[in-house]
Order: sequence, then C-alpha cells, then structure tokens
Amino acid sequence: MVQLASPAPYASVTPGLAFGNTTVKPYSPSRPHQGKDWKWSVANPTKSKQTHAPAAGIVKAAFNDGKWHNGWGNYVDIHITTEAFTRLAHHETGSVRVRAGQKVALMDRIGTMGDTGEVKKDHDHLHEELWLKQKDGTWKRVNPDLYRGPNGKHLPGKPLVAAPAPKPSGSQKPTPATPITEEDEMLEFTRPKKSKNVYAIHPDGTVRHVGKAEWLWRRASEKITGRKLAYTVDVLTEAEIAGMPKRGK
Repeated sequence: MVQLASPAPYASVTPGLAFGNTTVKPYSPSRPHQGKDWKWSVANPTKSKQTHAPAAGIVKAAFNDGKWHNGWGNYVDIHITTEAFTRLAHHETGSVRVRAGQKVALMDRIGTMGDTGEVKKDHDHLHEELWLKQKDGTWKRVNPDLYRGPNGKHLPGKPLVAAPAPKPSGSQKPTPATPITEEDEMLEFTRPKKSKNVYAIHPDGTVRHVGKAEWLWRRASEKITGRKLAYTVDVLTEAEIAGMPKRGK
C-alpha cells in the first residue's frame, strides 16, 4: 500500500498552479493543466527548490540536457507500482542526480526546480504529474493530491521497490513517511479554554482548525521522531481564536 509524500518538502506554502486549472495561459477547457505545480520560497530559495522522490520506485527516464522534451524540459519518471508512475518536470539543467534504471527510496534527492521546457524564463517551479494505468492498458494523468499521505488514497498496483525491513528494537528511530517541512517546525498548536478543538497558528499569524485525523497523525509523528510539538492548553479562548485571521482567507 503506497501513498505519495511531497516531492518538494520545503516548497512555499503558497499554492502553485492546481491540477485541472483552465484559467491560466496556455491552458484551456480543451487542454487543462495535467499536474500540480510546486513553488519555491523566497525565504529559503536554495532549500525550497530541492526536489525529492515522493515514493520509492525505479527511475525509468531522467533528462538533464535542457532540451524541450515535449514541454517537460528536464524531467524524471519514477515508476512506483505496476500501475502508477510520477513525472517530475522542469528541473534546472545539470541538477538531476538520478539516472534511468536506478532505484530510489522515499525522499531521495532528485534535483532542483528550474524553468526548462514549457515554462516562462525565470519562473522556476516543479511540475508533478501522476500517471495511472487504465483497464485498457493506456495511461491517464490524475490529481496527485488524491493519493497524498496520510489521508489520501493508496496507489493501485504492486510496489516495484519493497518497503524497508523494520529496524531492530533499540535502533535509531525511523523518520515518518511524510517529511516535516520548515513550516511544520514553526507551527504552534493550541487548545482553547473549555474547548475540545485544536488550532494551528501559522508563522504569518493566521489560524486554522486542526481535524482529528491530522492531529492524530501529528502526535504519532511526534512519538516516531522524538520531535516535540509546540502545543499549549487553556492559554487562549475560543473568542480570541475567532478574532484571529483565518488561514486561506
């Protein structure tokens, strides 16, 4: 059972172009955007431009020459299961670190965001596609976020790279499947007085409600990694939370 992690774990929290978008040139209802774009962060351009394998798999194609390649520029195809592969496109020329036939593990470094292929000059970003095999044998691109851990679907097909064996008791603690991002490190969580709700306060001062599934996952990650969440109880009231700017608005 395989899910996708983020291929750009340090990318900007500002969303890039979404899957299916038809409002931005050169996309249209007859030719929608067939992937998800990840933007780099001005606060940390070097780290946020890094791209990583969103799942373990086998590299089937890797281009690093700066050519057009049907608009994808320098792209890397990683076949994850017998029925799913990811394509990571527009890498900076010379930055791709993998080659065809190579096995990669979850979060192995792939390269650096760039502007090769069908991209405006100096509009560096990562274009992520997820291709699934159909019953008739053809391949179709779908929204990769639908298969993103921890709450997304599992990819169809048999994994091409076996999951790592469990580490012996007492060995170094494993890292979680979904990496901790720089924004995660700066998040503060709080449960207001006389409330069962948990809220996340982001570095920009905005706040959002944290659902039960996310909260359980974050507490589990805390135990796995030994990283302690910034979490307070009974410091703020629901009224004070209500007066704070909401995330995404």
